[in-house]
Amino acid sequence: MALSIITHRRRWILILLIAILAEIFVFNIRFWDSLGNQEFKNYKTNWYGINVVNNELIFTEENGYLELNGFLEHISNLYLDLSDGSDDSVLSVNIQADDATSSSKKYTVNCGTAQIVDSVEATKYLRLHLREESTFLRIYFNVPEGTVLYLDDFRVNCIQPFSFVWYRTVIVFIILFIGYMLRASSKLYKTELFYSGRKERIVVLFFVIILALLLGGVTRAIRPSITLNEAVAGGNTAQIQYNELTDALLEGHTWIDKDYVDELEELDNPYDTGTRTELQEKTGHVYPWDYAYYDGKVYCYFGIIPVLALFLPFKVITGFHLSPWNAMTALSIIWPGIIFLFIYSLCRKYFKHVSVGAFCVLSIFMTFACWTTNLIFIGNVYSLAQMFALVFGIFGLSCWLLASDGQKIRKWLLILGSVCTALVSGCRPQLVLVIFLAFPIFWQEIKERSFFSKKSVANTFSVILPIAFVAVGIMFYNYIRFDSPFDFGATYNLTGGDMVHRGNDWARLPLGIYQYLFKSIDTTSAYPFIKRVDDLNDYMGTTSFDEMFGGFFVYNALCLVCILVFKLRKVLKEYKVYSLTVMSILMGILICVLDIQVSGMTGRYLADFGWLFAIASILILLSVYQKAEMRVWHVYAFELNAAFRNVVLTMVFLSVFLNLWSLLVTNRYFSIINTNPNLYYTIKTWLPFNI
Repeated sequence: MALSIITHRRRWILILLIAILAEIFVFNIRFWDSLGNQEFKNYKTNWYGINVVNNELIFTEENGYLELNGFLEHISNLYLDLSDGSDDSVLSVNIQADDATSSSKKYTVNCGTAQIVDSVEATKYLRLHLREESTFLRIYFNVPEGTVLYLDDFRVNCIQPFSFVWYRTVIVFIILFIGYMLRASSKLYKTELFYSGRKERIVVLFFVIILALLLGGVTRAIRPSITLNEAVAGGNTAQIQYNELTDALLEGHTWIDKDYVDELEELDNPYDTGTRTELQEKTGHVYPWDYAYYDGKVYCYFGIIPVLALFLPFKVITGFHLSPWNAMTALSIIWPGIIFLFIYSLCRKYFKHVSVGAFCVLSIFMTFACWTTNLIFIGNVYSLAQMFALVFGIFGLSCWLLASDGQKIRKWLLILGSVCTALVSGCRPQLVLVIFLAFPIFWQEIKERSFFSKKSVANTFSVILPIAFVAVGIMFYNYIRFDSPFDFGATYNLTGGDMVHRGNDWARLPLGIYQYLFKSIDTTSAYPFIKRVDDLNDYMGTTSFDEMFGGFFVYNALCLVCILVFKLRKVLKEYKVYSLTVMSILMGILICVLDIQVSGMTGRYLADFGWLFAIASILILLSVYQKAEMRVWHVYAFELNAAFRNVVLTMVFLSVFLNLWSLLVTNRYFSIINTNPNLYYTIKTWLPFNI
């Protein structure tokens, strides 16, 4: 026992040592590379299109430049302490020079373009790769005429300082430590979940906390208290619809007071985006965007449940509005806990001998595979509606799964599960299909007459009545707004397309399904190496297309195990999850089709159906895990169990990485490069490529 503890401590120390060595030698590779540099100043400077006054550079021409000449030296790096005086100063410079490959002053060696961020010291050191000696070098400042910049320091061939970043070391340590704990030979795979001890529970709690901190951090990446507040101040009031609806309800009505709405009544078709744009250009008024417009009044396009659950109580208690991005932070922090609870409930009902290791790996996977990372990134009202639906839906399913242990049915969990799943309709209506998963979940109990019989009437009503109660409330809310209990207002949305007249067209489906599910990531050779997918498909007709970054299965390739559902039907039936798996896949496809027809192509809609494919893949993988863990399989001396665990773990890490890395795409809404350049370029400096 003592030897085991010592061994584990040695391994932790080894992991910490690796993280420290990575910090010293990998992340500081520029320091080691520049150690042999001899700084020189025996050069002449000529300024073109720039007046220099002390440290001020006043540009009299666009893209003025500085030329260094009068030397014969090898130049390996430059240091430019350059800024425009703002807090988020990001300046672009282009470096050109001559070297052994070109001595022409006209046809120079173009070293490329670099960005200098005043708050990120490492970006001020520009590593150049010129061949042998140079006789001149030019620094082009990519700024317009009239710009004033400040050059506080300039050096050639200097030593880049050593920088030990403690939090980067901690991040590397945590990543390595997680990989070590979840490796194929880990004891976590030898301990059954429901026979685990205190140490295993601490490990699970560790994962939940790390994921909560990570996702909470994602919600703050774009500095929403600045960025989104500025968007609202600039007229994008759709971001605060939940607060506007809160005020409307407190005033005793459901419609939202908006200026210039009466002008929309004069239009033949107020839902025509082009017509509204022409009217806006004519009057100069900013008309509501992404609100529902009906019978001369404007309504909140998004469901009322988030308001009743969070925004209205917050306003009543505190007297202040709750910012949507703060609400998203709260949801993102509880999201990992809800996912771990859901996987636990699946295991408790169907997979009683699954290991702690499998439970942790698949819980981590599903936390990201639902596409929630891209939802919480912006944290505005659009994402909140989907996130609330997912939180209520997954938690409701967990309650249903935990309600029956095969012997006793807990009615309070039936009621709670029904309330939560029904509330989904008041957040994201198309996701209310989650209710129908009750049939495969309770199929065994239905066959045993624990539902839909005289003796089980209490169980039946515990499921049906809460759903009916919520449904009546939602239908009443719909009726008082749109004169129909079944109209959620989607067709009345004042958005980028005419939702009233766009209609359904089956020709949209084939290419739409390809783009939503299988479209490859668009890559580039420049950081961050992936970019937004902007190419429309070949559908010749009206459709809407918003930012997308690739298909769902490209980011979550492990979910492709769904194609094995029929091949593995015997195993799935053995664990009584075959119908639940098939139904999850079919519902995922159905919601995907509905999104294509009703809404169009938008990246955040992957969260509408991705969670269903994730559930199906989790059920398949849990079945395989449990089969593999109950027997060791070999091919000659090769252990298949270990290979399976390593493959799954690798795919999970890849999914987590891609979902997080996609947040760095530059031309997306509220991109980090614009909203938080410090974070964007800091991450860039951590990549030891340009050495």
